Amino acid sequence: MYFKQLLLLAAAWTLAATLALGQATSIHGTVTDAESGDALQGANVVQLQTTNGTSTGEDGSFNLQLLEKGKQAIRITFIGYKEKVIQLDGRAMP
Repeated sequence: MYFKQLLLLAAAWTLAATLALGQATSIHGTVTDAESGDALQGANVVQLQTTNGTSTGEDGSFNLQLLEKGKQAIRITFIGYKEKVIQLDGRAMP
């Protein structure tokens, strides 16, 4: 089985930095197949260096409350696909 790359739609990314007054940072987006554009239901989205994570819904969307103590990057995994690590400034990490 060959590996496909995950595409996290840049347009769906919103980084709401609300750390002022002790509020948590929240991100949301959509995980899709890079070739077909199909939503990937059940993909795992985990904040690096933490156990904080979530899974995508039926439409491939997710919402994740970030922990301040963790690295400000996420790892997206899905069976049969190559994992993708993304810094929260929008750049893919090698």
